[in-house]
Amino acid sequence: MTDIKRGIVEGKLFLYQKPEMLAREDHMGLGVSPVETPFANTRDARAIPLTVTEFTTAQKNYPIVFASLEKPVPLAIVGVVEDDNLFLDSNNQWDPYAYLPAYLRAYPFAFAQHGEEKMAVVIDRAAASINDQPQFPFFDGEEISEHTTKMTEFAARYVGERRRTDTFCQRLVELKLLIAQHVTHTPPNADKPETVANYISIDAEKLSALDKDTIHELHTTGMLSAMYAQIHSTDNWTLLLHRRTNKLAA
Repeated sequence: MTDIKRGIVEGKLFLYQKPEMLAREDHMGLGVSPVETPFANTRDARAIPLTVTEFTTAQKNYPIVFASLEKPVPLAIVGVVEDDNLFLDSNNQWDPYAYLPAYLRAYPFAFAQHGEEKMAVVIDRAAASINDQPQFPFFDGEEISEHTTKMTEFAARYVGERRRTDTFCQRLVELKLLIAQHVTHTPPNADKPETVANYISIDAEKLSALDKDTIHELHTTGMLSAMYAQIHSTDNWTLLLHRRTNKLAA
C-alpha cells in the first residue's frame, strides 16, 4: 500500500539538500550554469508540490492530490508503487510533453521565513547547477545580478501563489470537501486487484451538493474551476499506471 506523502517533509524545503540563505560573504564568485539533467534530483520522487493556479494545466498530465485531510497540500503525482519518477526518461530528462511544475522551475532558488516578518532568498548549495565558474553569477560586483534578480522574482511570485493555495486549501477544509480514496490495479495473471495508492481528493458529490450561494462564491473567487480541475485530474491514475507498465516492460 503506497503513501503518497513519502518524500514530502513538512517544515523543510523538498529536494533542497543543503539550503543556505544567499549572502555575498558566502556566495560571491558562485552562480548557476545550465546542466544536462536539471531534474535528476527528482529521480526518486513520487510527488511534486503544486499551487492552485497550476491545476488547470497540470491536470492534463498528473493526478493532483492532497497530502492530508487536516492540512491539505496539493501535489502532482509522478510515481506510483516504486520510488521512481515516471516522467523522467532513462537519461533523466523530463517528458517534454508534460507540464513542468513551477516548484521545479524555481529550483535552486526559493524563499524561506527569516524572523517573524522577513523572507530570505535561499539556494540549494548542493544543486548540480551551482559552481564557481558560473554562466550566471549570483552577484554582479556588490549587487545582485540580473539573472539572480529574475529568478528570485519568480520565486517570490511562487511564494504568493503558495499563500493563495493555502487559502484555497483552508476553504476545502471549512467546507469538508475532502475525502480519502484509493487506486487499485490488477496485475497480469492476478486473481484480484491490489491497492497501489491511497490519496486525498475533493469529493465531487459533496461539491455538487453545496448551496447556490457557496457555489457562486467559489465561482467568483476562481476556486470552483480549480476544484473541478483537481477532480478531473484523478483520471490520470490510469495513465500513470500505464507509464509504469511500459517502463517495467522496456
